[in-house]
This record gives sequence, structure tokens and C-alpha cells, in this order.
Amino acid sequence: VLVFVCAGTLFFSSCTKNTNDAGFFDENVLSISTFLEANKEEYSRYWQVLESTGLFPTLNAYNPHGDGFTLFLPTDEAFDRYIQKNEKYDTFEDLIDDHDFLWLLSRYHLVNRSFHTSEFPYGALPDSTATGDYLTIGIEVLEDSSRYTINNWAPLIIYDLETTNGYIQVIDEVLEPISFNSYEWLANTEGYSILARAFEVSGLKDTMDVYRYSSTGQLIKNGYTILAEHDSIFQRNGILSFEDLVDQMHTPGYELDDPEGGLYQFAAYHMLEGRYFLDAFEGSSNYNTYAVYPVSISAGLEIKINAGVDTFRVEITGTDTVYINYIGLFFQESNVNTKNGPIHFIHELMELYQPPE
Repeated sequence: VLVFVCAGTLFFSSCTKNTNDAGFFDENVLSISTFLEANKEEYSRYWQVLESTGLFPTLNAYNPHGDGFTLFLPTDEAFDRYIQKNEKYDTFEDLIDDHDFLWLLSRYHLVNRSFHTSEFPYGALPDSTATGDYLTIGIEVLEDSSRYTINNWAPLIIYDLETTNGYIQVIDEVLEPISFNSYEWLANTEGYSILARAFEVSGLKDTMDVYRYSSTGQLIKNGYTILAEHDSIFQRNGILSFEDLVDQMHTPGYELDDPEGGLYQFAAYHMLEGRYFLDAFEGSSNYNTYAVYPVSISAGLEIKINAGVDTFRVEITGTDTVYINYIGLFFQESNVNTKNGPIHFIHELMELYQPPE
């Protein structure tokens, strides 16, 4: 996607360090484990995690299931901030004593394939962590530089430390393992009350669980993509509450959770079948939704949804008038990672559109 290429050029003006600046070790000798052992005073917190969870042998060997590893290594300062903000643990020792969570936390930072930053997508890494989840790569644009962020949260500060069995990428925040589905993220995040309520009342909340049963009765991991409007987008269109949304979208004579009703179809239209991070949108295609009609998405310098369907806004700058006839995305805020897949945030109210035959 060309958006990433443009953003990616900014990254190289960043002040972060790469392996040539670090000078910590002989990259031809040390594995990930032996690097951490050699630098355990600097990375003492993760070293203790490594010892407590039995990861040392794994990170001292080649990956039998893939091409090396990538360890996203939090700094000691990152662990200290994590403890300060965490209501569950008063001290780092409390975290170390929580063996079940520590096992999950340690493996959530380990990806089952080696990735150099030159391979980073603007979306999810193509291989999972040791917990079976996917980490996302974003770009944070600063005043005079830019830098990669992991899960829209942890900045990458030292990158591409090469070892005999993969790469170490040093991050300045601890990654919190994802435990929520897409509905739970919307319901518990300020500013998405209207769409979250629509998913709840329509009955789609149950469809959005982490797991679902396949047509053959097998329990499988549920994967989909959410296109979400902030409450302010609804309000800009005169929808100040969920009740206003019902008044505008509901089909008289149908229950609110009836799949043939207007409210259900509106909410279902915001769910794409399958996981699509921003880098996965290419060219122009129709993407199936949980509603009766697909969404048209075209990717180039911008990602445009349902282009040409309507004039959503008119922007006047001086003598120039620009007609916005597509739904766009807030790129920096999108790619929010959940157990089911990403949430992307859109500029305009997205109503159900029936494409021409």
C-alpha cells in the first residue's frame, strides 16, 4: 500500500539507534538468550522474567517451527512504568510471583519468526507471537522525526539487534497481552458508545466473541474487521444518541435484533468477514460484510470506502472547493488490535449501500 511507503520514508529521519550504533555484542556469536545474559544488568527486569518462565533454553536455540525469533524487549524503565500504572501489582516482585500471567506476558513479546525493521508492514506482522496473537506495527510521527510503534503503544527505540537466532527490537513500554474482543474494546473505550450499543442491541455482540462454531460444529477462532465511527461522527450527522440511531436506521415492524431489520443491517455492515489490517487492502475490491451487501474499498495514496456513492463533505479553502465523495480512515489511530482482528476508524457515517447490479 502506497500509504505505508510514504510514511515509511519519514522513519529514517528518526533518532532511534540501530544495531551498528548499539555496540553491545558480537552479533556472530550470541543468541537472544546469551545477549540477555551478557546485558542482564541493563535489561534486568526481562532477564528475571526469562529465568522465571523457562524461556532461556528456547531463546538459546534455533526455532524449529520457523525462521528464527523476534523478541520485543522492554527496557527496565518500561517495566517500572508498567507496575506504576497496574492496579494488580504493587511491585515488580508481585508480577514475578504471578506465574500464569508472567508466562503469558513473556511469550506475548516473542514472535515466531525473525523480522528486520525493513520487513515491517503497516499492519500486523505476518507471523504470531508465542501466545498465538498478532502484533501490529504503526508509525508515530513526531515533530522532527518518526518512529515505529508496536500495537499503537510501545515505541521502538533500539532496533535490529541481530543474533544467531533472530532479532531483538528494544521497546520503551511493556506490551499488554490482548484479552478482549472487538465489541469489548468499543464498549470500554470512551467515545464509541453509539456503535457499541448498536452491536449489543442488534444481537451482533454475541457474534463478535473470540471463538465461534464452524458449519461442521468445530470451535474455531473468530476473525473479522470492524469499521467504526466515533460518537462525534454520529453527532455531526444529527445522531446524538443510540435512540436517534434507531429512529434513523430501524425498519418499522421488525425487532431491533432481526437480521432483516435496518438496525441489524446497519451494524452488520460495519463488520468485514476476515482480518484486514491496513496493509492488506490493495487495489479496488468488494469486501463481504455481515450484512447483505459488501463494502467497496480501494487502496492507493489513500484508502477510500464506497467512493462515489455520495458527497459526504465539501471542503472550501480560499477559492478551491473539494468534494469528499468517499469515506476515509484515520490512519494513525487505526489497526487497533483485538483477539478477533483490527478496528479501523472512519471519517464519515457509513450507511448501508446497495451496489448496482
